[in-house]
Amino acid sequence: MASILTVLMLFTCTGAFAAGYENPQLVSVQLKKNANGVYDRFEMAWQNPGWVQKKLSEGKVVSYEIDGKVNYKPWSSTKGQVLAGHLKKKEIKNVKIDIPSNALADFTSVDIKSNLYSFRVRYTCGKETSAYSVPVAVGFRPGFSNASEWSMEELTSAGKNGFIPASVKADMKKDITRQEFTEVIVRVYEKVSRVHLVAGKSPFKDTNNEAVTIASRLGIVSGTGNGKFNPQGAITREQAATMLARASKTLGLSGAAKDADSALKAYPDAQAASSYAKDALAFCAEHAILEADRTDLKPSEAICRCEVAQMVWNLLAAAGEV
Repeated sequence: MASILTVLMLFTCTGAFAAGYENPQLVSVQLKKNANGVYDRFEMAWQNPGWVQKKLSEGKVVSYEIDGKVNYKPWSSTKGQVLAGHLKKKEIKNVKIDIPSNALADFTSVDIKSNLYSFRVRYTCGKETSAYSVPVAVGFRPGFSNASEWSMEELTSAGKNGFIPASVKADMKKDITRQEFTEVIVRVYEKVSRVHLVAGKSPFKDTNNEAVTIASRLGIVSGTGNGKFNPQGAITREQAATMLARASKTLGLSGAAKDADSALKAYPDAQAASSYAKDALAFCAEHAILEADRTDLKPSEAICRCEVAQMVWNLLAAAGEV
């Protein structure tokens, strides 16, 4: 129970922003106790980007709007209700805002054993409004077995949109296989494109899986040699990055890094990546598709199912689909 109560999800917001105004950065949310030691509210924190800091230092008014939702219900803002306020000059860089349990639509009390509470925040400045931050969440959402708490927001969103097959939901901390990863990618493509593709004949000797065949036709996957795909083999991070970069082309992205050297410079172990995967890893790094809190690539390391949900959701965000 203690581990659930102290859930803290942290993301770096790198999405698009309206009218040149960058959205809130390093957004997080956590539960807060009252004087009796009961969790009865939330605390949302974020860091202001440069333009907000500049305006506050000049004495200008910058406001925030916090939006929220419970489980799969609509965002509170769709019902005309947000938690709004003006940033104070002492909040020029870092902001912490208390959110009462009844501050937003559908919020009545705090029950994280049954509910997942999601939040996002944006700025308003005069007539201009920034985009919302990437959502962060605290709580619990059933449906995924053995899932890590840090992945619950992406898992919930990915599950709601039908991106995660039932077989993958069974144990989210288990390493994902090449075939399972391919099934997720093809589901994403079909859901976003609103099409259902016919597989046809498999080009591989060791699998007749429809998703693998479709992904091969789309140019997203290739075999491991000798006409084989190795469907039950664990997929490595560099293999996953390669498939995600290829898949991004079907979502309107280039799939290629603008500056691979600069993108990989932040990762000390980038040189350990296979030559075929370096550009794909750089592309994923540039578009924040890889986990934002990783300080190394570990290109040959197998990835778990939770990580896949986060990467796929980040890919969709980069493509402007979520």
